[in-house]
Amino acid sequence: MPFDWATFGSAITGALVGGAIAGYFALRSTDKNYKNQLKQGRENEEKLIKGLLQAIHDESLKHTPWQKA
Repeated sequence: MPFDWATFGSAITGALVGGAIAGYFALRSTDKNYKNQLKQGRENEEKLIKGLLQAIHDESLKHTPWQKA
């Protein structure tokens, strides 16, 4: 069985091109996922802070000297 360089070359080229394409999109999806997680973390922290400030506001209005017990 003779060795065919054309078949070997095209197989290697296809594997390299396919691997490069898959690697590119894997890195791209990882980057997008990271950015989405940062955005979600910021939104969650903002909601937490707003909730805390609202609770402080509500509690401070309960105990003013001008309100009747």
